[in-house]
Amino acid sequence: MRLYTDKNNHGHSFSYPHDWVGYNIPSNILMEAEHTFRNNMNLYDHIMTEIIHHCIDESNHKPWYLIGADKTGSATMNHEIAHGLYYTNMKYKSEMDNLINAIESRVYKDFKKLLIKQGYANDDVIINDEIQAYMSTGKLLSWSNRDYEKYTKDFVKVFKKYNKKNV
Repeated sequence: MRLYTDKNNHGHSFSYPHDWVGYNIPSNILMEAEHTFRNNMNLYDHIMTEIIHHCIDESNHKPWYLIGADKTGSATMNHEIAHGLYYTNMKYKSEMDNLINAIESRVYKDFKKLLIKQGYANDDVIINDEIQAYMSTGKLLSWSNRDYEKYTKDFVKVFKKYNKKNV
């Protein structure tokens, strides 16, 4: 929280919940952070440690994703579920990667540029994950409707195939 505040608000306030309506964190990152900050924990770290250990017990030590959103059943929740599927389900990831690879180079570059402008890291792993999540659950407002519509149906179809309970 302190690092985010210092970087984004010059130390004034923790604004993440206002800056982003959803979040997702892969299990390996959570466990690495828990280990890194084990000797310097605050109240929030203790609460997060309880959540991490609960998730580890429930997952039988398979990769998992911690997601948060404004409410269940929302577009944001589905977007975050898409991230979770991309990380935990290799068949889903493979199908989505095939769809991403089929996007015209010009369109892919445009989507990437707009994601980076939105605040996402210039990292192809992150960009591809964001593209599949937005293409399957709702586009960024800055994306071209024509380019989005050209590709979205296939992404939505794959997402629905793997997320039958929440769509």
